[in-house]
Amino acid sequence: MNADHDFLQKMLGEQCYNASEPFIPDSYRIGLSGACRIEKEATACENRLLKVNWVTLFEADVIAANATGNQAAILDQCIEGLHEEGVDHAFTSRLAAAIFALLIISIFLNVGALAVAAWTGSGFIKPVFIIELVDEMILVTCIGIFIGIINHEVGRYIPDTLRLRDVDDKQILGVGFWMLVAMFATRAVSHPLLFITTLVVALIVVIVPILLLLACCCGGDRREEVVIDIRHRINGMYGAEEWEK
Repeated sequence: MNADHDFLQKMLGEQCYNASEPFIPDSYRIGLSGACRIEKEATACENRLLKVNWVTLFEADVIAANATGNQAAILDQCIEGLHEEGVDHAFTSRLAAAIFALLIISIFLNVGALAVAAWTGSGFIKPVFIIELVDEMILVTCIGIFIGIINHEVGRYIPDTLRLRDVDDKQILGVGFWMLVAMFATRAVSHPLLFITTLVVALIVVIVPILLLLACCCGGDRREEVVIDIRHRINGMYGAEEWEK
């Protein structure tokens, strides 16, 4: 996750951002194993295993600044406002732990696939395909959880006055997300049958919602015909006057 000045300005608002700007780094970069404060001159990193949380980093820098007077009052209100959002950062940590565990399983699956391929002399046999398919499913799950973490850690802090299109999702996601996407893409093309399976699933995911939308939008006349036909049948059985009653 990447939280730079543009991100902080949008999340905090002008007043809070202007008061905190002298005390915060150029950006915060947060991953599963730690977090870094990026400056033009230097980069300082710390071990923060499974703590994907930009708020605590920002709060620590603001408190360490020891601001005084009106600036201190603004920063206190800013931190209090962040706490009032009630974001469950412990839940984020559990999601990060899930990704961490799944990636460890993925490593073992990759080793297993290599071992089976080396033992049998072929990387395209069914056991290798099954292992790689499970690995691909794990990577898709990791990508989904990662997006969930970002939504949880960022979404609640987006001001009501800010339009969602004004938030640069690609910038916030950071390098870790694109590494997961690259791992998934590499896995998808690693086996011909796996590539075909991935392509078919992707087409289904795209086509089925379109077909459902077309059915909802274009099926209105047919539904009216069915309703009218049923009304005529009932009128024929009980008579129009009884039906109206």
